[in-house]
Amino acid sequence: MRPAVALALFIAAAPAAWPQQAPTIRADANEILVDVVVRDRKGKLVRGLKQSDFTVLEAGVPQTVTSLRELRGPSAVDAEPGAQPAAEEVKVQGTIADSATMRVNRQIRLVSMVFERLGQDGRRLAREAALEFLERDYGPNVYYAVISVDQGFRILQSYTNDREKLRAVIDKFGTMAPTDFANEFTAGSVNEGGAARLTNAVVSALNTGNASSTVNASFANSPQVDLAAFSTQQMARSEANMREFALMLTRDQLGKISVFSLWAVIDSLAKLPGRKSVLYFSEGMVLPNGVWDQFRGLINAANRANVTVYAIDARGLSPQSETAPATAMMAAAAARSANYQLFEDALLDERFQMRTADMTLDSIRANAQQALRELAESTGGYLLANQNDFRPVIRKLSEEFHSYYELTYRPANTLYDGKFRPIEVRLNRKDVVVQARDGYYALPAIEGQMVFPYEVPLLKALSRSTPPADLAFRSAILPFTFENGVQRASLVFDLPLADVAFTKLDETRTRTNLSVLALVKDEAGHVVSKVSRNVPLEQPLEKVEGFRKGRFIVTRPLELPPGRYTLETVAADHEGNRFGVRRAVHVVASPAEGPRLSGLALLRRVEPMSSDPDPADPLHMRGARIVPTLDETVTAGPNTMVSIYLIASPNGLDDDPELYIDILRDGKLMRRDKMPIERSSVVPYIARTPIQGFAPGRYELRATLVQGSRAAQRSIPVTIE
Repeated sequence: MRPAVALALFIAAAPAAWPQQAPTIRADANEILVDVVVRDRKGKLVRGLKQSDFTVLEAGVPQTVTSLRELRGPSAVDAEPGAQPAAEEVKVQGTIADSATMRVNRQIRLVSMVFERLGQDGRRLAREAALEFLERDYGPNVYYAVISVDQGFRILQSYTNDREKLRAVIDKFGTMAPTDFANEFTAGSVNEGGAARLTNAVVSALNTGNASSTVNASFANSPQVDLAAFSTQQMARSEANMREFALMLTRDQLGKISVFSLWAVIDSLAKLPGRKSVLYFSEGMVLPNGVWDQFRGLINAANRANVTVYAIDARGLSPQSETAPATAMMAAAAARSANYQLFEDALLDERFQMRTADMTLDSIRANAQQALRELAESTGGYLLANQNDFRPVIRKLSEEFHSYYELTYRPANTLYDGKFRPIEVRLNRKDVVVQARDGYYALPAIEGQMVFPYEVPLLKALSRSTPPADLAFRSAILPFTFENGVQRASLVFDLPLADVAFTKLDETRTRTNLSVLALVKDEAGHVVSKVSRNVPLEQPLEKVEGFRKGRFIVTRPLELPPGRYTLETVAADHEGNRFGVRRAVHVVASPAEGPRLSGLALLRRVEPMSSDPDPADPLHMRGARIVPTLDETVTAGPNTMVSIYLIASPNGLDDDPELYIDILRDGKLMRRDKMPIERSSVVPYIARTPIQGFAPGRYELRATLVQGSRAAQRSIPVTIE
């Protein structure tokens, strides 16, 4: 049944030496809450059990049960012949209130019905199941919300116990235009811009600033391809790669839509009291390998928020085996690998191999019911599938919603290592069947933020009394514009790849794994934004040296109201077992009157972008995305230019704005360029100034925006080699 993890986390100081075993974070207080349903061999609910009847094992180790509550609800009572609905009862044993009995007529039950990408038949089955559950679950203290996830995230009905209103909403949902998700996904068709719209819709709905799709990561020094020079064979292969990449991108984004849509629901439930459940109607959940960490984080968030997920596969009975897509995808990867021998394309060979590896990994999880089952069982629910009539199992589900045991224990293992801890609940009798969640991920808590398993060693590094400093990188918050009382900025992480460790896998392949985590905290120490990426890569042996010349750059848009903030960043080179930590202060002040000039960002490169720019991302221009660098070193040479990116904001006065780019050394002006600039409220601008003939040394690059008698000025250091 439903899991819950009630955690109070205090991160203890780590020892001075970095341990070789898996990093851990210790919790001084940690209590696990598990819902347990007990039935006899005939399927009838078993009542009246005592705390002494239960034994709990975590990872095979017996645990001390601290309390037990038995809840009896009206639905279960009414299911008995001749019984009348009654107020719900709770019998409490253990440390909470020994031998006490109390009425809980007002104990709140919150149920979220989530309908995701259903075809016509799926909507019919989901509608019938939802209405049946609504009819059975008639407790006066049960509140429902109805949510649709399709080409957007829509709350069709906020939490209410008005049954007529809920029936009307569910009926209306059944008449809405369906999505033939299963056929579209299997065929691999991609509507132009569709995946991007889905991702943006969910990110907007979440409004948490944590969706991975909003984090831009780049490996600098990527090859530039001249399509005009391609042969016919190369062009055909390039087009096939683009179609294949579009399909992989769609798989990835649809997986993220599923994960983050559910996370939005769970995050909202985490702030509410009572017993919380999600009825998740879907036609299968296919998660690419790159989304699996987020999926595990979703399970952890559900357990922490005390939310149970019941998954309903609305495809009904299907003649197709659930393993058929996995078999087909594995065969495609094998055929692709064989065909690769026919080509000798140096530009595409690395991406070709990486996508083949991704297809192989994705095929392992191509069973559409696998993730549904894991999500449900890991949170204490179960999967309802392979049926054309869900009403009988819905009746059983309704029983369990109102009659169960709440069992709590304090785990003996207080270390957060990110690993899965299996839970087994046993009874001291053999004539019963016990249903409970099967475990939880031992992840620490960050209030209001998602925590992924790969972040555990990074959080460990941040908690050390002497932060590790054996991995060099830079991080900063670059301010750009000030709109509607908040500063629009970009968090930038920049790691040189020159010293990154590679592990040799065989005679031709190597492996590396990089992670980054950045926390933005306000003056009270609360995390207002979190950015993280985990990038495992395999590289052909002959390309490692070229890879080392690049940089790993991550950017993320931020919105910060005036105040003082702390940026804490940690990076890890896992193959080299090296970590680095940086801390910096960022102050947001209310802007003065007059023209405004953003911070200056040295330009690494400009990437073409076919979609419309994201208005929330200051590094987006029309048709282009800016990739900045925090590396202030520039190598001088013939025709070398220093390129910077800025946003100018003239204040609307009658005077025309003027933009000057200066290079100074020891306060002395070495060069001045006057740049043309539009008269507009917000002007994204790339300024390039030559540096040939400059002697090696440290300089100041300064931008000045002048408008009438007022001016705004910003500067950054530049080292010329």
